[in-house]
Amino acid sequence: MALALFGSVITAGAFTDLDSTLQIAGRVALIYAFLTTAFRLLGKRELSNLSPLELITLMLIPEIASSTLNDEAPMLRALVGISVLLVVVFVMSVLSARFKAIEQVIDPPARVLVVDGQVCRDALLTERITPDELFAEMHKHGIADLADVQWAILESGGDIAFIGKQALNADAPERKRVG
Repeated sequence: MALALFGSVITAGAFTDLDSTLQIAGRVALIYAFLTTAFRLLGKRELSNLSPLELITLMLIPEIASSTLNDEAPMLRALVGISVLLVVVFVMSVLSARFKAIEQVIDPPARVLVVDGQVCRDALLTERITPDELFAEMHKHGIADLADVQWAILESGGDIAFIGKQALNADAPERKRVG
């Protein structure tokens, strides 16, 4: 069955131009190797921790590389374009680490969503988070009741961190009465 399907693909002309097929495979492999090396040099974190700037970068790379993969532009043009993009990302990360104003533009500050079991409605509206989304995240963290939340903080990366009231009490030093 699989052989018959493969045979029909070959006879339909999908692999009749072996040179161009190998050329595309080589271009994909070269871009893959280039990007792997570039991201290793830049020290990228795991994908779940991408900042908005890094996400934009990942969205732009295929756009830059697509014309090369379709054999519409030379390989060097794509590599130069991707290199410039990665240099911009690197420069912006260095600048944001050194200058607080740039950091606040690139990575928005954390925002408190819950204080002492009370939802900060203005913060939810500003961040466009519904109470249902907040409660769903709360349940993912194993918290069943809003009253058990001392703080809920929307981090700059988009994750919501929850600090329970029990966690604060457990970390507090034990108080003894003297007298």
